Amino acid sequence: MGACTVISGPDWFTGAAMAVEGMDGVTLVLHGQNGCRKPLLISERLNPRPDRKGGIPFSRVNASDLTGTSLVKLRDTVDRLDDTGAVVVMCSPGVSILGDDCRKAVSGQDRRTVLLEDIEGDPQEGFDKAVARIVSTMEPRRKVKGTVNLLGLSIMDKDWTAVKDEFTENLGAMGLKVVCCPGAGCTLEELERSVSAEFNIALVPDQCVETSKAYMDVFGIPTISTGHAPVGFDETYRLYREVAERTGKDISPMMKIINRCRRRAYLKTVACDRDMKGVSFSVDLHTSLKEPLVEWLEDSFAMVYDDRSPDIVFTNGYKASLHKGGRTRYIDAGFPSMKVDFVESPLLGLAGSLFVLDRLLGDR
Repeated sequence: MGACTVISGPDWFTGAAMAVEGMDGVTLVLHGQNGCRKPLLISERLNPRPDRKGGIPFSRVNASDLTGTSLVKLRDTVDRLDDTGAVVVMCSPGVSILGDDCRKAVSGQDRRTVLLEDIEGDPQEGFDKAVARIVSTMEPRRKVKGTVNLLGLSIMDKDWTAVKDEFTENLGAMGLKVVCCPGAGCTLEELERSVSAEFNIALVPDQCVETSKAYMDVFGIPTISTGHAPVGFDETYRLYREVAERTGKDISPMMKIINRCRRRAYLKTVACDRDMKGVSFSVDLHTSLKEPLVEWLEDSFAMVYDDRSPDIVFTNGYKASLHKGGRTRYIDAGFPSMKVDFVESPLLGLAGSLFVLDRLLGDR
């Protein structure tokens, strides 16, 4: 067998793997060679797993396994795992051409075992479908009023921990308790309890289409969504307003928080004394992020969208790192983010609004 299939950029495989890597207590097993783990090494930085040694487990197949021993190796790999709450098995792109029936290798396990196959698309679709299939294996529970899940947030999203903490705290101020954030630093126990939530809240709609459907079809849990991610003050306010209307909660505690952040943004913008009117920009991010970001910058700053020769580009960290020092300024705002920020630097929520302003107007 030759080397793993070369992937030009992140696709469904990366997204699905990141979904599992964002679930503590759930172990990802790759059916493939060591080289197929390399694109996923970034997961150790995005969501460190100190309890795991040696990286993502894999079946170590080689050329000799073409004769029919590859499934034996996969089964042995799964059986050798330490005591773990759940196992998710994925075929690497290079090994998938063998056509192995991986169900035979994972059947009969005492622990919850999920096989992810027949998934296609971009990283957002891969993440979404992986989370949906895992959630669908949970056992139904009685609903608990005043509880919600945060859907669509991934460890691939810039500074996802800051986003999770912000929404958990702010929704708590409105009287809503966050049960689980599937695929973003959740535990297996939280995943199991997530099916008791009264509502879901879609933070990144592109990344929770199938997940929302699974929660509704299997467990009867509706999802609250504006159709966009909360990028910018207006879109963030829209989401909280929609949550308040659907859940019957009082939005006034959130208005104090939002107005305080808006006030800070206004004072800092005045202090910068920089006019962004007519400055061109483009956004190389997926739709849920791109559309609200474009609308915010055009409406609030009179900036001009230009894909051909922009002054500023919002893109992933890898591309941003390749274009330092040129006329166009590249802002690291997407996966994979190459910079480790000690100061909160998400793109979503109120902190995300301040992050964008800092990158646009701050001394950079």
